Amino acid sequence: MEPTRFSDKGPPKEKGQGFVEYAIILLLVGVAAFLVITIMGPSMEGVFSRIVRQAPVAPPALANWTPPPTATFDPANLTGTATATAPAGGGPPPTETHTPTMTPIPTDTPTPAPTLTA
Repeated sequence: MEPTRFSDKGPPKEKGQGFVEYAIILLLVGVAAFLVITIMGPSMEGVFSRIVRQAPVAPPALANWTPPPTATFDPANLTGTATATAPAGGGPPPTETHTPTMTPIPTDTPTPAPTLTA
């Protein structure tokens, strides 16, 4: 009887087994996450909606929001061009000045910023 010769190669290699195992695990985790979100979706939506409704501040996009100005339209007082209107108190109409608003020189024109008085 002849002795059995064993090969030095060993058992056949299983290439890619680790990759397949990781892929199966990721697939199972994805399916589980999908099922949990599908089942719990309505209750999670309710929780987030309640938090948004009870929040004491506006969303960041609306925090500094200023509504656009609305036109005050008076069809009885409609003119095609801008006209100078006399002040309600009688006196001369304001004149256009080319001085900066924060100078100590007094002017007759009202300014939006406070002016310095001497």
